[in-house]
Amino acid sequence: MSHEPGAAAAAGGRKRGIVIGAVGVSLLAVGGVAAIAGPKLFSSGTSQDGQPATVLPIDSLAYYRLDMDPSTAQKVAAFRLFDKLPDAKKVLGDSNPKKALFELIKKDDPKLKDIDYTNDIDPWLGDRLGLAILAPAAGGKDPMVVAAVQVKDEAKANAGIAKLKEKTGDVDLSLLTDAAKASAGGNPFGRGLLPPDPDRGFATYESDPPPVSVEPVPRPSMTFESPSTATITWEPTTPGAPGSASVRTVSAGGAARGVPVPADTATPTWPSAPSSPGTPGTSEGPSGTRQESVHWYRNGYMLVTAKKDEQAVRAAIDKGQLVGNQDFAKDMSDLGEQGVMSGWTDTPKLVRALSSTSDAPMSSATRELFEMNGRQAGAVRFDPAFVEIVSLTRDTGLNISHPPMRDLNKLPTDTAAFMSLTGGADMMKAWWPKFEKLLSESSPNWRDQLTDFEKQTGIAIPGDLETLMGNQIDVVVSEKSVKDKMPVLGARLFTDSAKAEKVLGNLERLWKSQSSSNGAPDTFGLNRRTEGDVVYVGSTPSYRDELVSGGKLTDEAALKEALPNLDKQHAAFYVNLDKIEQLYLDGMPSGQQKDLLQSLKAVGMSSVKNGDRYDSVTRLVVN
Repeated sequence: MSHEPGAAAAAGGRKRGIVIGAVGVSLLAVGGVAAIAGPKLFSSGTSQDGQPATVLPIDSLAYYRLDMDPSTAQKVAAFRLFDKLPDAKKVLGDSNPKKALFELIKKDDPKLKDIDYTNDIDPWLGDRLGLAILAPAAGGKDPMVVAAVQVKDEAKANAGIAKLKEKTGDVDLSLLTDAAKASAGGNPFGRGLLPPDPDRGFATYESDPPPVSVEPVPRPSMTFESPSTATITWEPTTPGAPGSASVRTVSAGGAARGVPVPADTATPTWPSAPSSPGTPGTSEGPSGTRQESVHWYRNGYMLVTAKKDEQAVRAAIDKGQLVGNQDFAKDMSDLGEQGVMSGWTDTPKLVRALSSTSDAPMSSATRELFEMNGRQAGAVRFDPAFVEIVSLTRDTGLNISHPPMRDLNKLPTDTAAFMSLTGGADMMKAWWPKFEKLLSESSPNWRDQLTDFEKQTGIAIPGDLETLMGNQIDVVVSEKSVKDKMPVLGARLFTDSAKAEKVLGNLERLWKSQSSSNGAPDTFGLNRRTEGDVVYVGSTPSYRDELVSGGKLTDEAALKEALPNLDKQHAAFYVNLDKIEQLYLDGMPSGQQKDLLQSLKAVGMSSVKNGDRYDSVTRLVVN
C-alpha cells in the first residue's frame, strides 16, 4: 500500500531537524549503491550481528538499513544478476565500487576536487548504514532521527569528515525530519521516506504534502543541476520576511530535475563542521538562526543526531537496542533474508507519537486509516534472474476473507499485463466504515451528495462496488494494444453475475448519457457475456470471446519467474515488458539506457494472507 506523505506530515509541525553533515558525507559514498551494488560490495542473512540495529534504540518506531556486505548467497546472486546488465558491469568493473561511485560524484562537484577517496574516505568508511526514527523528545514536536554509520577507524573518520565538511560545508540533510513524519504514512518502501534512489538522491518525496497553515517564512525549493549537486533557494513569502538565499548541496546522485521542498515553519539550516567527536557542530540558516548537531561512537558505529536530542537519544540507546525489540525481532525473522537493504515501521505507534505532539492533531478518522497499515518490514534482495522487494504487514486490524484465485491459468496467451484481486468485496466492507468516518469529518454534506449521485445514476455506493469486486476481479490487457496502437482490454468478474449485469448496465447507460450531453458520438458499449458466476467484459466482442475461451498464460516462463506460487496468491499484478517494450524503445537512440531497458523482461507483484500477516513480493526480472 502507498500513501501520500502529506497526511502524515500534517500530524506535526513543519520544523526540520538537522543531522550533521557526517551522515551526508557517508551517504555520498553509500547512499546510491543499493541500486547498482555488485559482488565486490557484498554476510548478514537473517542475523542482526554487526548490523545498525545493534546500536540504535529499542524504542525506534521506524528503521532503515543499507548493507554492502550481505550474505554469501546474496553476493553470488548479485554477481550473476549484474553480469546480465550492461550498465552495471561497467560500473562494477572497478575493483572498489565504493570508490567508483565516489569518483562519479566527485566529477560533478568541484568542491570535492581536493578529496582523495583512498586517503580521505576509504580508511574510515564501513559497509553499513542505519537510520532510526523515534518519538519526539519530552516537550518536542519533531520526531527524533538518529543515524548509525559504520566506521573502520574513529580517528581517521574524524579527520576525513572534518576535511570533507571543510570543503563541502553546505551539505543539507534537513529533509530527514519531514521525511520521518511522512514515513508514518506507511511501508518502508512505499511513500514517505524512501530508500536511496539513484535518480533522486537520499531523502526524497514521491509527491508534495498538501499546504498547511503556518507562519509566513521563506519557502525553499530545490533544483538539481547535475547528478550530484542541487541548489536550494529560499524566497520570502510575504513582505518583510527574510530575503532570498541559496545553497548548493550534494545529493546521492540524480538526473537533472526540479524537486519542490515542502513549506517549513522554521528557518532552513545547513551544517558546518564539528570541532571534535561528541562536540556539536553548528548549523546556520539564511537569517542567522543557529542549530547544533553532534556525533559520537559506539561499537564500531558513528551515531549522529540533532544536538537538542542528544541526551534523549543517548538515554534511549542505553535503555536497550533495537535488536531487543520483540516486535522488530519477530518481523525481521519472519521476513527472512534481508538482502542489501531493509526497513521496518511500527506505523500505529509512529502515527500516535507524531499526532500527540502536533499543534494540529490528526483527526481520529485519519489516524485510524494510517494505523491500518500496521507493522511493516521489507527488504531488497537479489537472485540470479531478478531483483525483488519482499515485505510483510501485520496488525492491520482488518479481518478480510480471501478465496483462492481461480482460472489464472486460463488467461489469454497474448496477455501483456493483468491485475487480479480476490476478496475485493470483503475489503470494501472493511474499509468503507473508515472512509465514512473520514468523509463525515471533512465534508458534513457528503451523504446528501452521495444520495443525489445514486438517484441520478442508479449506482449504489458502496454496494455496487462490492458487487463488481466480488470474490475475484481480473483486469487484462492484450498484446494487441501495442500492435494495433489501440487499447484492447477486458475483465473477468467472479461475483453475483445477475447483480453485476445490472451494475454494468447502469454504468453503460451513464456513459452514453454523458456522451450524448457532451455531443460525443454514442459508440461506447460494454461487451459482456455471463458464464455461470463469471461475467466477461471486453473492449471488443472478439476480445471478450478470447477471455471466455481462455489460453495458457501461466505456461509463460517470464510469468513463472515474476509471480512465484501464483495459485496461492490473493493479489497479483504482472507486466511482460518484452511484449510492450516497443512502446518505450521506439525512437530511443541507441546507447546504454536503451540496452539496459532491453535487458528487462517482466515485473510482477503478488500478495498473500499468511496467518496474521500479509506477505508481498515485487520482482523485476531480467533477460
